[in-house]
Amino acid sequence: MFVNFIFLTLFPQIFHNYFQISIAKKALQKGCFNYHVYNIRNWAIRGQVDDYIYGGGSGMLLKIDCLVKSLAAVYENHGKDCYVILLSPQGKRFTQKDVKRLIKKENLVFICGHYEGIDERIYNYIDEQISVGDFITSGGEIPALLITETLIRALPGVLSPEAYQNETFQTENSFDFASYTRPAVFRGQNVPEVLLSGNHSEIQKWRQENSQQKAQKQGQNPKRQKTIPQANEWRLVPIGKN
Repeated sequence: MFVNFIFLTLFPQIFHNYFQISIAKKALQKGCFNYHVYNIRNWAIRGQVDDYIYGGGSGMLLKIDCLVKSLAAVYENHGKDCYVILLSPQGKRFTQKDVKRLIKKENLVFICGHYEGIDERIYNYIDEQISVGDFITSGGEIPALLITETLIRALPGVLSPEAYQNETFQTENSFDFASYTRPAVFRGQNVPEVLLSGNHSEIQKWRQENSQQKAQKQGQNPKRQKTIPQANEWRLVPIGKN
């Protein structure tokens, strides 16, 4: 299973920067996937990628001609087996269930809109629209990377099979249990005793119950008084390098 992630964008550097850090960089170096970025401006007449909206309205629309030309270049370079996704708030909400389906595509193409939107005729050239939530971003680049990172984690060789299977959301309505590390006591806040007991069966039981409790409370934000740390309580000197 190998995926080419292909991005059509006005801002290529966003993607080049992303693939230079963390898991994405390591997986790329291991040959688990490849990525390609197409700058839509390269197919624009005199560099103009957007224009005013017919009928009036605020903002500017991405022009259909430069988008279709850049898509044609994608097909020319990668063949006809390209699955084209438009990032759009009107699209189907992306969930973990979509991962298995999408990583089977050899060439995943993400059209990243910007400005006010995209000429409506682009819908004749896509396979599906995907949304990452009911909110507004300046463009499709960050939503495309959100989906890409989720897919990368599912590719063979990126994570160990055990690590991936143990992740949450592999089971519906499953959430991470609460986790703690040292110190065991911090400002009067104690790590649950069972986690310090060394009794693995009890720890597993506690984790399952805690995960279920989190699922039941999903989306709830009970009112509580947050703690504001005071700078004069700490010696605020950076430790080591950033």
